Amino acid sequence: MGKRTNLLHQGLLPHTIIKIVRKLIHFEKRGVLSMKQLMNSLKKAGLEKERTAVLRLEMDYELATLFEAMTINNEDAVKTTKQKLERIRQELLKLKAL
Repeated sequence: MGKRTNLLHQGLLPHTIIKIVRKLIHFEKRGVLSMKQLMNSLKKAGLEKERTAVLRLEMDYELATLFEAMTINNEDAVKTTKQKLERIRQELLKLKAL
């Protein structure tokens, strides 16, 4: 129970913890579970969470920029911003955060 509490205190979402536990079970079945693999899984989950937060902030900024560009009828800025939003969307989909 203490492990679960520690993972939640690290800011990991329950579905992220479930994915980590599934990986651990998979490694355990193969008999190759090591502390290094466990720590790498936790570190990766934390980095993905941070990246997701940054991408969401970028998305909010680009949506505000898009609104401004549409308000003043700046077609070049609209096109550029939509491209940036698409890049952000693709990256969020890769992280399974959207």
